[in-house]
Formats: sequence, C-alpha cells, structure tokens
Amino acid sequence: RRKTCLGFCACYGVSCLTKHVPKYEILLFGRLLGGVSTSILFSVFETWYMHEHQRRHAFPDSWLVKTLSLMTFGSSAVAIATGVVAATLVDIAPAPFIDFSGGIVKPPSFLVVFDIAIIMLVIASGIMIKKWPENDGGSSSGLLVGWVTLTSNPRIWVLGLIQACFEGAMYVFVFSWTPVLEHTAGDKAGAVHHGYVFATFMVCMMIGSNLLTVFVTYVAKKQATMASRTHTDPTQLVLLYTMAVSIVALLVPGIISSHFVTFISFCVFEVCVGIYMPAIAYQRLRHVPHEVRATIMNFFRIPLNVLVILALLNVGHMSHTMISMYCAGLLCAAAGAQVFMNKITSSATALGGPKGSSKVDEEGKA
Repeated sequence: RRKTCLGFCACYGVSCLTKHVPKYEILLFGRLLGGVSTSILFSVFETWYMHEHQRRHAFPDSWLVKTLSLMTFGSSAVAIATGVVAATLVDIAPAPFIDFSGGIVKPPSFLVVFDIAIIMLVIASGIMIKKWPENDGGSSSGLLVGWVTLTSNPRIWVLGLIQACFEGAMYVFVFSWTPVLEHTAGDKAGAVHHGYVFATFMVCMMIGSNLLTVFVTYVAKKQATMASRTHTDPTQLVLLYTMAVSIVALLVPGIISSHFVTFISFCVFEVCVGIYMPAIAYQRLRHVPHEVRATIMNFFRIPLNVLVILALLNVGHMSHTMISMYCAGLLCAAAGAQVFMNKITSSATALGGPKGSSKVDEEGKA
C-alpha cells in the first residue's frame, strides 16, 4: 500500500507536467493518469492508515471518529492555505508553456498551480519513504474476493449506495456552484470572487468536521439515558440527520433565486460535507473487511462516476433548478439507503444487558 501511495505521487506528478504541453493527446493522457491517481487517493491512503491504526498499533477504535474529523479539518485548512499561495503566485510567477511548433511561449498563468502541486507531491513522497512502514491486505485480497464480499453482504452494498448517491450530489455541486452563483448575482456576476467563495466553503467543511464529534457524543449520551431494546450507531444517526439538512440546503437554491440565500445554502451544504466525510469513513471501517477495503472502495466509485457522468452529459440541457433537483434527488436516495442501513445494523440489546451481546452485533464485529 505504501508503494501504491508513492505511485499516486508519481502518476499525479506526471499528470501535472502534461499541462505544460498544448497537445490534445498529451493532455488526455494526463487526465487518464489523473483519474487513476484519484482512485488511489480515495482508497489506498485510508486503507493504509486503518491497517496502522488497528493492526500494527492496536489503537482503540473509539479514537477513529476524532482522528478522521481532524483529517477533514486539516485537509480543509491546507486547501485554504495552498489556494491563497497559488492565487498569489499565479499573478507574479507564470510557468513556461511548451509549444512544439515554436518552443517556449507565454503560458496561461494558472499553470503555476500545477507546478506547486508537483512540489507538494515530492514532499509527500519524502515523508512516505522516511516515515511510513509497508502493509498490505494479505493473501485474501483481490478483485474477485472483493466483489464476492460486496455482493454477499447487504451492509456493504448499501453503504456503497449511500456513498455513491451523496458524493454524486457533492461532485455535481462542485462543477455547478460557480455558474449558479454567477447567475444569481445577475449584473454583478463579475464581482463574485471564486477564491474567497472556495475559502469560505473550506471553512464550512472545517466547522462540519468539528461538529461531528460534538453530535456523536450528544447522540451517544441520549441513547445511554433511553431504555430501548435497539441500539443504532450514533454516527449513522448523525449521517441521516446530515443528509436531511443537505437535501434542504440544495433544494432551496432551486426554489429561491436569491444570491444571498443561495450562497448561505451552499455554505450549509459544505458544513454537511464536513460532517459526512469522516462519518462515512468510520462506517467503512465498521462494515468493510480490512483485507479488501481498497478494492471495495474502488467498486463504490463505479456507480458514483456513472451518476456524475449522467449529469455532465446533460448539463447543457439542464437549468439551475433542474440541477438542484437532481442533487436533492440523489441525496434523498442516500437518506433512504441510510434509513435501511440503520435498520439492518441496529443491534437488539436486552434492557439492562451489555451492548454488543446480540447476534447482529456479533456479525457486525466479524
């Protein structure tokens, strides 16, 4: 897994370099490398960490929600900082642009951003080589084993449905928030400062990542005081409430054509994303077997990409209201799947008895 993460740095570095070559075939090759790299980024890194947390160091699982929340907080903070640095350098330090017909020419100013990314990837590679031990999934990992595990366990494929629908809405939002804000700004569309808007969204994600631990602690305390025979994981309940708020947050801009209301709604959605990211990672830990986690996480990305591609192929024929409704519909599907997940994972607990004594909970541990 460490070698694969190093492979991510190499692939994405080459992908960034291709931006300096104004040839369609080279740029397309760079995007293919970028897609491979993204798949690694959203699967193998988390799997490597989980192995270190659970297997090598045997840290308590109770630390995971806080650790994953800190990870989301940290990545949002870094996104803000690097965004400011990149925006500054774009204005003062344009990068060379290679033109095979006439040598080096004046480049688009944004190319320097990709050069900054290469520097960060080199630093990351050095940290991995110096600090990271190697680990793997063992002999029981592989595509076939991962597929059989996915299709035979309803908890896993329902989790994949939740992830595909919520993140599908999230990625559609990523490419639609700019034109939506410009549309609602009307004559003042040129005054929309995308860098500041992005920074605000990242701050909202940071707020959400901190709210997760607060909400999970509150729900757990409420459950402890309730004399109930069923027990639902607090993180799953928080996820369900978060999805409900997300639906409203993306429905409102499709109904009310107000620049201020739209911006506030988008900020609320980003807070929900900040809650969702560490919460869904924790659910993957609970329900996806360690040996095939990276494989299954990449299977999850297939329906996710299909949902996003469907929107991209039809975005030219969709109004802002239709895009809003599409995202809200995906979030409704995610919420419905989460309700089902809560139902099949709720463990029956005798009054006064210890939690985790039921057959359902024992299967979950297995």
